[in-house]
Amino acid sequence: MRLQFSHVALGLIFLGIVYLFVPVHVTVAPEWTVEVKDAEGRPMPGACVVQWWQHYSVEDDNHEESILTDESGLVSFPRRTLRASGWSRIIGAANNLRESGVHASFGPYSHVAAYKFGYGEMSHLDSQNTRWNGWGRLVNSHIILRRCPDGYTGLGCIMPTEYESSVPCGSLR
Repeated sequence: MRLQFSHVALGLIFLGIVYLFVPVHVTVAPEWTVEVKDAEGRPMPGACVVQWWQHYSVEDDNHEESILTDESGLVSFPRRTLRASGWSRIIGAANNLRESGVHASFGPYSHVAAYKFGYGEMSHLDSQNTRWNGWGRLVNSHIILRRCPDGYTGLGCIMPTEYESSVPCGSLR
């Protein structure tokens, strides 16, 4: 009995060392499909969909990619991964806590948004499943863009159209 316990303990110690020091692939953003429609439920081809992702325990900066929707109003993003050891994730989380205190973020986080000139996402009710924090291997999002009043565009239709170059994907006319 005592011999079995020591084998189990040695095995657990070995697994702990492997976890701490051997880098493994960690998902930072899952495979992700986004569907963009207008308020009447019609697909919106040519809308710019942006994905941002970051593993807060390992990375200091976020990443982004912008893709235009196809004729069906769809766009797909691949799974995003990085290689990190358990030790680097633990040290990164501790550094985030030390630097940011109660405002610190940990682990993977990703989100998507859609833009089209003259349109805007008017409320959080116009989108579904636009954020991911590490749970699930595949995400399907649905975003509704509504026509903005003349001269405005962007989130909440509050951005004057002369500032269109500041939105992702450049000019979306």
